[in-house]
Amino acid sequence: MKRTKCLMVVCLFALASLLAADEVQLVSSVDFNKLLALLTSPPAGFAPVGKGEGSRVDMGMGSWSTAVREFKKGQKRVKISILDGAYIEQAYAAFNALKMFSYESSEGYVKGVTIKGHAGIRQFDNSSKKHTVMLLVANRFLVQWEGKKLASMEELDAVVDGFDFTGLAALR
Repeated sequence: MKRTKCLMVVCLFALASLLAADEVQLVSSVDFNKLLALLTSPPAGFAPVGKGEGSRVDMGMGSWSTAVREFKKGQKRVKISILDGAYIEQAYAAFNALKMFSYESSEGYVKGVTIKGHAGIRQFDNSSKKHTVMLLVANRFLVQWEGKKLASMEELDAVVDGFDFTGLAALR
């Protein structure tokens, strides 16, 4: 299913188009190094794969920052991505639509969920056995966990449960 790969791209393109709008009042995005700091400690039982990557893009009246890090446990992989859209609600239009969406087929499913008080999307691709969870934290940060070669969605849920939501929400 191409929805997982496209979701972050769709959100980024939506953000880029909105940054050009004159009426949008923006705050500066968080320094990507602060986002990367949240990804230094691996999930329980996992080890880091290489270094995390981060970036910041300034465009028009606003900016966004991203951080990504991958972790492994044997053949299992979990990639965690954080996008700071700096409170631009419209930048998350695609995400907000998908969180109210439910789709299930022989290929997998996409479902809106709430996890630890955060609205999100849970997705499973049957052909690749890829599990994905994406949550909106503090109406600002999109966090995505992408698991490969995991036994079940519950295994990815354990990684999500160990994430520092409070630390992320506190960033300014």
